[in-house]
Amino acid sequence: MNAGTSSSPLAARRLQRWVLLALCGIIVAVFGGVWGHEFVHYDDAANIYGNPHLKGLGWEELKWMFTDTRYARRYMPLGWMSYAVDYQWFGLNPRAYHLGNLLLHMVNGVLLFFLLKRLLTLRGGASPRAATSVIGSAGIGALFWAVNPLRVENVAWASSRIYCVVFLFTVLWLLAWLRARDPGTPARRRSLYFGLSVAAYAASLLTYPLMLFAPIVLFALEGLADHAEKPRLADWWRPEWFQKLWMNKIPFLALSAGALALTFSARIVTATAYRPPTLEEFSLGSRAMQSFYVWAYYAWKPWAPYELSATYATLHSFDPLGVKFILSALLVLAVTVVLVVKRTRWPVALGLWACHLAILVPALGLTEYPHSAYDRYSYLQGVLWSVAIALGLRSLWHRGRRGPLAAVAMTTACLLFALLAWQQVAVWRDTFSLYRHMVAHLGEHPSRARFDEVLGVHYLRVGLTNEATVSFEKALHFEALRADRQVYDEGVLARVNLRLGDVRLELGQPEAALGHYRAALVAKPRSIPARNKLRDCLIRLHREEEALALLGDGTAGEPNRATPIRSPSGEGK
Repeated sequence: MNAGTSSSPLAARRLQRWVLLALCGIIVAVFGGVWGHEFVHYDDAANIYGNPHLKGLGWEELKWMFTDTRYARRYMPLGWMSYAVDYQWFGLNPRAYHLGNLLLHMVNGVLLFFLLKRLLTLRGGASPRAATSVIGSAGIGALFWAVNPLRVENVAWASSRIYCVVFLFTVLWLLAWLRARDPGTPARRRSLYFGLSVAAYAASLLTYPLMLFAPIVLFALEGLADHAEKPRLADWWRPEWFQKLWMNKIPFLALSAGALALTFSARIVTATAYRPPTLEEFSLGSRAMQSFYVWAYYAWKPWAPYELSATYATLHSFDPLGVKFILSALLVLAVTVVLVVKRTRWPVALGLWACHLAILVPALGLTEYPHSAYDRYSYLQGVLWSVAIALGLRSLWHRGRRGPLAAVAMTTACLLFALLAWQQVAVWRDTFSLYRHMVAHLGEHPSRARFDEVLGVHYLRVGLTNEATVSFEKALHFEALRADRQVYDEGVLARVNLRLGDVRLELGQPEAALGHYRAALVAKPRSIPARNKLRDCLIRLHREEEALALLGDGTAGEPNRATPIRSPSGEGK
């Protein structure tokens, strides 16, 4: 029997069962530690345990989910529903949310296996003799995606549930699309599968608008089959090709346009604190170089998933002409040009690259500052490397011994990544472990100030005053070094000085508290809480004349309430 053959369909089914069991078992072994995790102060408050609208699946809650665009600056009714289902059944038990993420990730890994298997079949692997290589290649491709350390954030962070749900709907609409386009599917069922594909795509957009440019993926799939009739680019607009290439994409294009319009409208009417930066604050050149960096980053990072964190400071106050940005632009442009020139020789590579560029458009941060290339943004894009790996292994398997050797090498790499992912899971155990890891990763970068602040607040909550004071002092130090507060100022200086003033006052150090209250008022001159605390501290120090002088200036300003800490995950999701 030649390499890549199978003795019978029964043996192929048995092999597939073992591959799927191994895939699920490894996923549970790697990510099972999330069972004991808590919620973290990283959007979990805004999305779940502190969300005033998330109280189950009642009529008022459902009405809010399907009508609100302001709370999260996104229209995501099914995303909210994915959290609300857990709330309905389990309340605010964090184990339920983390277990739900784990189960979704396992289901997604299995669905990805079947998607890869289907794609390999399109590339000439339909014969029973090829079953072993198809199943093995699909299994390794799915494993590479499932246990890559970049997946940890999506599984171990409760708020990242929406990414798992979007992935689920995305794979379902792709599988349904492929069935609808399969000549072997009975004609009466093709319309059904097409309708299911459109419905699943709509559900993915209503969960979270990530696949806004999915029609690009459909065009790539058109050219994947070995024997597909492929028109030249110039022929796409000819009448004889329009029906075949464009008509069945129109529902997807319409849904994409609608979701894009909703996303922009939600972004425009959002609160002033979340307004998009102007071109003076964040120029077109900087936005372009940021995009090149993001495109390049997600191309190579899956192969070097080390030094991961919940946030990265690379795109905070950056030099667009820096070396890494120039190299990123050159890489993206060079790959694009080469693949376009070699499109007849490497059509699949061009299709995958086009999908890579399109899928990441919502993650480029074109309307965001600051921005981060978050690990969660790779959850969908990472599938493209799995497709490339599966296709490559299948091709090598046809050449004799190279296939099994390559499969062993890739499996070994996957197991190494699984070990790294298992270690990374512990970072998300609770707020303390997460924020300690983040500030350690950021080092001396000024952007760490808001994370030091949150760490200090949580130290205070558990009575660790000395540790809280150290964190607050670091927050003041690094916030003072920030050069981009004119673009976005989250009020760290004012809040931290108020908190340090309170700490000093409780420790019987009113003079030190006075200095912090003054600094808070300088940072936020219209802050009534800062003015009131400063006045009370002056009275405590028997400096009534100075306290009375404050009364004349403090009649107008902001509401008399403490400023809450905004969840510091950057863009809300």
